[in-house]
Amino acid sequence: MSPPQNKEVTLSQIRSFVETARHGSFTAAAEALDLSQPTIWKQVHELERLLDVTLIRPNRRGCELTAEGVILEKLAAPSIINLINLPDRFYAAIENANVLISIAGTPRPLSEEIVPCIPEFVRRFPRSRFRLIETQAEEISRLVDDGSAELGFTLDSQRVRTQFPLLAIEPWYQLDVMLVMHRKHPLTRKRKVALRDLRPYPLIGTPAMINELPGSEQILALGMNQNQSCCVEARHSSIVRSCVGQNLGIALLLGRDGQSRHPDLVERNLTPCLGQATMYLVHRSGVIYHPTVMEFANTLHSSNLSISKG
Repeated sequence: MSPPQNKEVTLSQIRSFVETARHGSFTAAAEALDLSQPTIWKQVHELERLLDVTLIRPNRRGCELTAEGVILEKLAAPSIINLINLPDRFYAAIENANVLISIAGTPRPLSEEIVPCIPEFVRRFPRSRFRLIETQAEEISRLVDDGSAELGFTLDSQRVRTQFPLLAIEPWYQLDVMLVMHRKHPLTRKRKVALRDLRPYPLIGTPAMINELPGSEQILALGMNQNQSCCVEARHSSIVRSCVGQNLGIALLLGRDGQSRHPDLVERNLTPCLGQATMYLVHRSGVIYHPTVMEFANTLHSSNLSISKG
């Protein structure tokens, strides 16, 4: 037997047939599907016409399957059951699916603020998976804009607003300016360190790092960035701390009290002298993210807010 040409079987026809086969009558199938008995009868007979076979014949109790009807019922019933259960399976799959949270930032905030929030968050949301994209400050907004990252964290709000006006940017948490010294450095003996006290000592870092600091004008006015006695220029905060640990100079880094646990380092908070820096959250405006993504952003906000209040 050749299949009929240019004839389309509908889902409603198949479902009416399967329910009729399962219940043994058009009336029972109509009750199961909450349709009228004539509608079920019409759909089943239209299916027979399209397939050019007899699928059901009447008997004293209602109806029964023909040999062709038995074959079609075996083929179609599993698919209909899968479709009926599709919504439940769909939402179960969503609930059990991993959620990827991609975050772009420079190494310092990724390692010092974002990573410490991950363990507890994963305990609360075990399906969370993180992709941390370490990049330069000027690349953060581009990665968020082109969809490579869902969230970005940056200190440079001006760059975002001028070059990526369609991105949303929000102040997210504050950072202090920390003076990092070797434990044997002369400044560690001073009870209170003023900005002018730093001038005689080599400052490890780069001009870009200084420009990111609040109060950078005061630092530049002291001429600390022109100190020729500094033998190392580095940007990554962990490398800068290693250099300070070797007593190669001092450093000014953004962070919080107690973040560094290096045994040879002492840190002093210079926020009273220089003020605080603002870390901004960047994301695509109008995009509806998975709730877990924004929950992590809010967790990061709350965590750093509580630290700053503490």
